[in-house]
Amino acid sequence: MSSDILPTETISSRLLKLRQRMKTENIDLFVMQNRQNISYFSGLENISGHLFIDQMDRPLFYVMDKQFRQASDLHPKLIRLEKGQSDYKDNLVEELTNKARGERRVAFDLLDVSSFRKITERLNFIPILGGSILRALQRFYDQDELNLVRRAASIADAGFKAARETLRPGVTELEVLGQMQYTFRKEGSDWDTFRVFGSGLNSAYSEALPTNRAIQRGDMVFIDIGPSYKGYRADMTRSFVVGKPSTQQRKILDSLIEVESEAIKLARVGTKAQDLDAQVRRLVNDRGFNDYLHHTGHALGGAFEIVPDSDALLEFGDVICLEPGIYVPGIGGGRLEDEMLITKELPDLITHATREPYVDS
Repeated sequence: MSSDILPTETISSRLLKLRQRMKTENIDLFVMQNRQNISYFSGLENISGHLFIDQMDRPLFYVMDKQFRQASDLHPKLIRLEKGQSDYKDNLVEELTNKARGERRVAFDLLDVSSFRKITERLNFIPILGGSILRALQRFYDQDELNLVRRAASIADAGFKAARETLRPGVTELEVLGQMQYTFRKEGSDWDTFRVFGSGLNSAYSEALPTNRAIQRGDMVFIDIGPSYKGYRADMTRSFVVGKPSTQQRKILDSLIEVESEAIKLARVGTKAQDLDAQVRRLVNDRGFNDYLHHTGHALGGAFEIVPDSDALLEFGDVICLEPGIYVPGIGGGRLEDEMLITKELPDLITHATREPYVDS
């Protein structure tokens, strides 16, 4: 893409799809507060406020006053701008009073308890939570977006290369993470959406947070992190052992590689998410690990999860993350996660960092 503002036709197409869904769901007005959702439907990045989208008029964006000039300089033609207040959250009810007069069904991408109470006390409608509608609309990526997804993934690849080069006895988890984040920023990532880091016995915890713990020879290490590029995140996990692995550690790490390789072959158009999850659980159990304590994966944007009760079908153009994990208390564990585009044949891998888990020290 040639600029930070999305092409007008892209924004127009997204608005059309949302309005079609609003008509189907009988929604009169949709209110966006999440910055990523605002960017998705306006092209304006990192601007706070309230974006109001109805079924007819140009969307109206109440911009937090200190960012109004910034938004005006980048003003997308499809969006009307109004100056909001410094504390834009407290001003939501006043804006709704002006805009939503007579509207009976108003959806929100997010709504805190305080705002919900104010709205229901002062206005004549019950707010509708519309997050699932937005996730469904954002499930598939156009070519411009897919290019950004691939760019974010390449940044993740570079970060994991840096992590592998940094891992050695005596280095702390936060030092390794710091080298990854330095690489992310150098490559153009603006922020990280999450960070999971476990080493030693903590690697048996699926959601361990990074600490100042020094990595020791013989430690298992796994890192799950999501650098973001222009609002599009990557999601990737790699697992390692520093130094010579024990027999049990080798079994865990080799099994992860085998299971993920088989899982990639099973991710086909028409596969039901719960069936893919069941097959991955079987692959893990067949290798002697009875407790599968992690979900198998998810759509990159969160439209669905690959879990036992999900009836979502994989469709052409889905970008999914497969992330089988094996965790053994008292030994350690890890997981592998890669992004992939569902095609008519085998999935097209988007993340490419080496899965080789053995780090000499």
